[in-house]
Amino acid sequence: MSQYGAAFVRPSSEPKSAFDTICRMISDRNVAWLAASPEHMTSDCTVRVHDGTPWLSIDNIGQDSLREIARDLSSEAMTFYVNDEHHLEFHYLHLRGGNLLRALDYSDRETPKGMGQWKHVEGESEAWEALLFSPKAMEAYEKYGLAQEVAEVRRQPAIRVGASIPWACDGKTIAQIAEYLQLPWDPWHDAFGVATHSAVIPGNPERQQAFLRGLRQSWWRFW
Repeated sequence: MSQYGAAFVRPSSEPKSAFDTICRMISDRNVAWLAASPEHMTSDCTVRVHDGTPWLSIDNIGQDSLREIARDLSSEAMTFYVNDEHHLEFHYLHLRGGNLLRALDYSDRETPKGMGQWKHVEGESEAWEALLFSPKAMEAYEKYGLAQEVAEVRRQPAIRVGASIPWACDGKTIAQIAEYLQLPWDPWHDAFGVATHSAVIPGNPERQQAFLRGLRQSWWRFW
């Protein structure tokens, strides 16, 4: 597995009620897209309520839909997309209601010798980001990173636009982040926790790859 992606919503209302509303919102948007053009339909979207966690999981949801859900349900929402195959990419979006809390984008596309960089950093740093500056991670940066960047990170551990470290584009790191945030998600196996309720909103699987390509290309423009 070299691509990891999922979205999560923590509603302010009772999870089952929010689940019904979210399914209806996604379905209505899909119907509207299909009416406009069949090519706008993407892959199936699965929504789940999980026992023992306030987070609902959603896969294959677009950013616009997630923003609508967070805003209209006055909910917290976050989404990840990570790729460590051919190109390195890490994209993270965290919303609360209509407000953006954190947006992070890392990519090695269009950079010399494949050296990745943080392309966009917005909002306040979050507690889970400390995982990217653990002693083990710092050892790797010392061995493989740029000396000037390593020295700067040691002075002030933070994600900065244009920097190549910290690194976040691998399955182990995304799994650590998911565990830290207590998300009902196992990125390694592309699996989610046991669902007490789930629903699949149909899409058009033939459009899935085009959708994913467009998602990756548009991450840094979403705000």
